Amino acid sequence: MTSRILSVVIIVNELLRGGAQRIILNLARDIDKGKFSITVVYLKSHKNFGPDAATLEDELRQTGIRVISLEGAQRFTPTDLLKLIRLLRNEKPDIVHTFLPYAGTLGRIAARIAGVPRIVSVQCNVRVAYDFWRYWLDRATLILAHAWIGATEGIELEYGGSVAHFSKEEWNRGRRHFSIPSGVNMEAIAESLAQLDRSKKRRELEVPSDGVMILMTARLIRWKGHHDLLRALVHLPDSVHVFCAGWGPLREELLALARELRVSDRYHLLGARSDIYELLGAADVYVQAHSAAPGGRIWNGPNASQVEACAAGVPSVSTSVPLIEYLIEDGITGKLAEPNDPSSLSAAIKWMIDHPKEASSLGKAGRERVRERYTLERMVNQYEDLYLSL
Repeated sequence: MTSRILSVVIIVNELLRGGAQRIILNLARDIDKGKFSITVVYLKSHKNFGPDAATLEDELRQTGIRVISLEGAQRFTPTDLLKLIRLLRNEKPDIVHTFLPYAGTLGRIAARIAGVPRIVSVQCNVRVAYDFWRYWLDRATLILAHAWIGATEGIELEYGGSVAHFSKEEWNRGRRHFSIPSGVNMEAIAESLAQLDRSKKRRELEVPSDGVMILMTARLIRWKGHHDLLRALVHLPDSVHVFCAGWGPLREELLALARELRVSDRYHLLGARSDIYELLGAADVYVQAHSAAPGGRIWNGPNASQVEACAAGVPSVSTSVPLIEYLIEDGITGKLAEPNDPSSLSAAIKWMIDHPKEASSLGKAGRERVRERYTLERMVNQYEDLYLSL
């Protein structure tokens, strides 16, 4: 146990609103400032993403930590690596902590060249999320880290072949990769829901008074399953409206498909949002769909958005992906549907709508599962223990 404050430099691609960035924000807010000093470095200038891209930079700065931008371009250049090496040589951190493959690859190489004593990387997605070269460069340089973390159990399984949540006992046995699932602040969610005027929020969203609100939070990218949810909407009653919070390249394609399927009036793309807890409080059912990529690759395990939905007690539907049972067990903490199967997805959603009492019970059970396994306090404590173990 060290008696001095350990300096940690966190390196990430950018600070757009995403799962990795939320982990960083929560660490910055809640980590023990008497033991750790955090600096966040992001590589890509937010000018690369257009005026509509929402970032967490202001919220990070409000925690009192330093935030540094390297003002990099959309694509990697050797200059980015040189800037990062110079920065780390000047900062002389005790630990470099990387998130996402671009920052992970550059961060690990730069940290080794700069002589940083300890490097830890968080793997935030499974292979289906990345192109061939990005995935393999990330994987090949992962050996430069002294330890690495899967942000979900499924990610650790894909990269490491087994799953173990971080513990000092496992560390002392010699294990150097672990799962530290993204934690949620249950108190903040409960406070937000207690203050929410649900009827007013639903009016703001233009949910009909007799309507059913289905919510999904995810970037608009192909393997997230938006197409399946949109096609499932065709098989649901006219009172059902689907709301998708998130931004991404598929926006116009999804809107065109909604017009083709004649459900445009019941399909709503909300873009990047900062009121996710309020949206959860307004929703009747939460859906997390996943689509298999060519070759059958698919997301593994729960993701942060569905953990938040369960923490809010919203009855939750998920496609049945490997390791999803850590959070969603069919008929116990939620309902499962088959991947790439809009009819199966619509059946699971309709069951929730047709059985409101049972759905409410599943929502409560999902909230207790989060309390057992996915709290923010548990996540931060595990990262603190990991930093002190390195």
